[in-house]
Amino acid sequence: MKDNAKQIKGEQLEKDFARFMNALPGYKVLGRRQFFKGTIAKRNYEIDIVAENYLFKIKRFYVIYLSLLAILLLLHSLSFIDLFGSAGVIFSKVIPEISFTGTILCLVIISLIPFLLRKYYPTLIFIESKNLSTKVKRDHMNKFINNVKDIVHKKGIKKSYRLVFVSYLGYDKDALQFARHHKVECWKGSGKKFHKIR
Repeated sequence: MKDNAKQIKGEQLEKDFARFMNALPGYKVLGRRQFFKGTIAKRNYEIDIVAENYLFKIKRFYVIYLSLLAILLLLHSLSFIDLFGSAGVIFSKVIPEISFTGTILCLVIISLIPFLLRKYYPTLIFIESKNLSTKVKRDHMNKFINNVKDIVHKKGIKKSYRLVFVSYLGYDKDALQFARHHKVECWKGSGKKFHKIR
């Protein structure tokens, strides 16, 4: 009876967090209770929630792109380079006799390409949920991390995935320290209210 009640609570936390994740910008839940093959274990691994997010890589691109653009604009303002003149020369190889306005438009279009193609390169997210009577321990975190490592090794995934852990009661100090070291994003809450542990 107790085990059945725990299972119901665990499933409810999964449903609540999956609904919460779906409402966040850029997130899309692909499914719950998904099974994956690994290279070490013969039995399939069960992942509570699998989702994807297309904003992570876009953010990375725009940070790099805007940083480079800011440096080039600074050099342009100090008269070290002629940014727009150089860009015009490059673009003129594709569009002969391109104007200054055309050069600016080309730079804007280039900056929009990653956003327009955002759904073609999402980041896969593996989510573990624990509705325990105690706080999450390091062993729980370690098992989840190792399971996902075996899955991604089998699937050939390298850097295009993230780990997320959600708990009803939270985490002990060792679990949090272990999570930070392995870059696991930790959440706490229930129902419609969840917050990220910093």
